[in-house]
Amino acid sequence: MKSGLMHGGSIHIDTPHLQHAPLLDPVDDVLAFTLPVSLPAGGGGMFYWTQKASMDVSGFTSDMDNEKIQWLETNKKQIDYRLGHIALHDGKSLHQLASLCETSMEDWRITLQGHGVLSDGLWHLYF
Repeated sequence: MKSGLMHGGSIHIDTPHLQHAPLLDPVDDVLAFTLPVSLPAGGGGMFYWTQKASMDVSGFTSDMDNEKIQWLETNKKQIDYRLGHIALHDGKSLHQLASLCETSMEDWRITLQGHGVLSDGLWHLYF
């Protein structure tokens, strides 16, 4: 059974670093990472969009108009997760959990996800 926004998770940008900004000044850069621990037989991954959307990020919801849906489909890229490999990205581009296959009750998608803030030459990682 397919579910979720366009058969994936919510379309978003990461903002957890904003909670840490007062403690880590200056914030020179940020990152997000995913380490797959278990994946469905058909795989798993992430959709992302490198072009800046002309629309507000909050506009990418389940009741999108056809223009937004077309923009997403036209500009979508994909990262396939691989067990034992960390997927890194900046978290500042639109992205979404990708449901790449039909799953069964025996399939599991388990990932370790975290974020990092670069401040004064040191990466501060958190989960």
